[in-house]
Amino acid sequence: AAMNVTPALLGPASSYIYWRGSIAWAALAQGVSLSIMMATRDAITPLKIVALSAVVNVIGDALLCVWPVRWGVSGAAAATAFATLFSSAFMIRGLKKKGVL
Repeated sequence: AAMNVTPALLGPASSYIYWRGSIAWAALAQGVSLSIMMATRDAITPLKIVALSAVVNVIGDALLCVWPVRWGVSGAAAATAFATLFSSAFMIRGLKKKGVL
């Protein structure tokens, strides 16, 4: 009511916030890892990881939003959450390979 939101949007919005909020820590780890890699003058590794993560996200969107699962907004949020976890894990792995972690 305070933001004048259509009641029909409250369910999907809550689901989106749930999925995205549950992996906020991974998004933070991803951002910090990216900054560290850039500080070590490595722009190629994060570029590859982010590109692959984008592909994972698009495939996840197709599978979770369109067919076969058809979760809609929740599917988009879940796919983005998975792609963020994927990217974060590979960024941390990259930092371990460099001996930074």
